[in-house]
Amino acid sequence: MTPQGAPRRSRGTEALLALEDARPDLLLETVPGTDTLVWPLLRMPLAQTTAESELGTSAVRRRTTRAQALLRAVARAVPSRHDSRAAPRAGLLFIAGGGTTTRTRRGVRNWLIGSFADAFGDDAVIVQDAPLARRAEPADRPAFARTYSFDDAASRTDVAARLRPLPEPALSHADAVIAAILAAFDHPVEPARLDRVRQQVLYRLGRLRHLDLEFARLLDRVDPSLVVMDGACYGGRSTVIRELKRRGIPVAEPQHGWIGPTHAAYNHGAAMWSGDLRRTLPDALLTFGPFWSSGLRSPVPAVAIGKPHLDEAIRAREDGPRERVLLVSSVFDTAELTRVGLTLRRALPSRWRVVVRPHPSERRVADRVFAELLATDGVELDASSDLYDALSAADTVVGFASTVLYEALAFGARVLVIESALADLYADRAVFPHRIGDEESVLAAAAGIAVGGAQDPVPTGRSSGVWIDRPVERFTDFVARARRRA
Repeated sequence: MTPQGAPRRSRGTEALLALEDARPDLLLETVPGTDTLVWPLLRMPLAQTTAESELGTSAVRRRTTRAQALLRAVARAVPSRHDSRAAPRAGLLFIAGGGTTTRTRRGVRNWLIGSFADAFGDDAVIVQDAPLARRAEPADRPAFARTYSFDDAASRTDVAARLRPLPEPALSHADAVIAAILAAFDHPVEPARLDRVRQQVLYRLGRLRHLDLEFARLLDRVDPSLVVMDGACYGGRSTVIRELKRRGIPVAEPQHGWIGPTHAAYNHGAAMWSGDLRRTLPDALLTFGPFWSSGLRSPVPAVAIGKPHLDEAIRAREDGPRERVLLVSSVFDTAELTRVGLTLRRALPSRWRVVVRPHPSERRVADRVFAELLATDGVELDASSDLYDALSAADTVVGFASTVLYEALAFGARVLVIESALADLYADRAVFPHRIGDEESVLAAAAGIAVGGAQDPVPTGRSSGVWIDRPVERFTDFVARARRRA
């Protein structure tokens, strides 16, 4: 295994860990009348806004119109067999966001956990946040039949929060705790950004006790012996994790994207290593391979499992000509990505295609964001719903920093990383030694691509520990061990 190198540290993540090392008393404050800890709910919104401020990145945020909100409210009022109240008993409960999906012949498949659920059949249930259509064509239905949506519970939570809001004294105390923590956070962030964080956390707190009641009812119905929870380290479901631990139910988080020493969700200061705060974290982190846990500072033990969707795609890939360069957006410096893409396009033979893969948050506005690129002959927008279809067809993948760059290794693609502060944090030089930036380096890269010139020895993904094979078998073994210990 090639361990992660020594990337430049994220100042925001280091400030977060320093706060957890220095002020554990402040971080143990709860909402009056409850045992709800404020810090786990504040931790990641603060880290995310700090990263945006530090690096100049920001996902394109979806805005909901009144008409869309009305349509959703009407849809929620129609009973559905996929409502979470219909979830049956199962030994294994998957809690997912619902955004990690791809279309297949069997229907809409959750590529993150679908193969794991399939392995357990009727002993597994998936409950996702994203709504499921009340009436859908077969192609739009979940590929795993025992899939349900927590959207109905979220609707009831919205109503309950309006009818029975958090008492003003409790809300004021929580607001004061948030202010004290932000004051102790030793990292410059614009006041407007911090105020958005504050409002976001207060909104969550206003809904939390009602949402927790819905989750408790779900747990009563399903009665699982193990929960696999997407994003468990992010803190948003910290109260649910504490409830699971009170019931003696272990929790594991499946890796869904890039993790490393600069990712705040997977690195923790002293306060998070024991006591009540440790009980807000999962019992295990299931990684794509041993590479990803190297350098993490966390009390959550990592277990290398693999990634089923990637494993399946690699085995299904067909060899053939791949005269395509895939530009991967990270919602960062699109002007520089455009410049590099145009330079490559001019330098490559006309038969080659340059394909733009927008970040998921850019999909709706990609035509505008990448207008200059897409107006150029030989450049096109990647229309594939499944990332691995795009990687299977690419000879070269170019980007700043993304899990996609690591996944490209598994498909035998050459990977070119664009020099940037983002790449310094997230694209390990031990894995990606080839950087491009100025005109000369981009033109040299284009010449190598055109003649099929090989790079220096490059890890394939498996040899570097970025991914490992037999993920479903490894997951099944993990579940058996977890159940024996529980």
